[in-house]
Amino acid sequence: MNRVLIIARHEFIKFVTRRGFLFTLIGVPLWIALAAIVPAKLSHGHGHDITFAVIDHTGFYDPLIAQSAIRRDPRAEGRFLLEDTPPALLHAPPDRFAAFARGFLGDGKSSGALDAI
Repeated sequence: MNRVLIIARHEFIKFVTRRGFLFTLIGVPLWIALAAIVPAKLSHGHGHDITFAVIDHTGFYDPLIAQSAIRRDPRAEGRFLLEDTPPALLHAPPDRFAAFARGFLGDGKSSGALDAI
């Protein structure tokens, strides 16, 4: 029985002291933690403004958008602006409306489609 314990101890020490085992033991949990923490830290706390447009001819969604913005960030109350589309653009051709929206949103695009959901 003594020989079995000596062999088992030798194999255990040989396995545990390898660089690959130590890397896996320490490196993988560290990598998982970094992969979870770094994106979360990068995506919050910058305080930059987000501009988006919703085309809603009924006006039904204005209060819902305001409630959603406040629910996501209580500091957002009073920091958003809900405006109606100018009447001249309500029935304008898509290219004229897109040009207005690009200028209003200030995204700097001179051509191409607007992002839509």
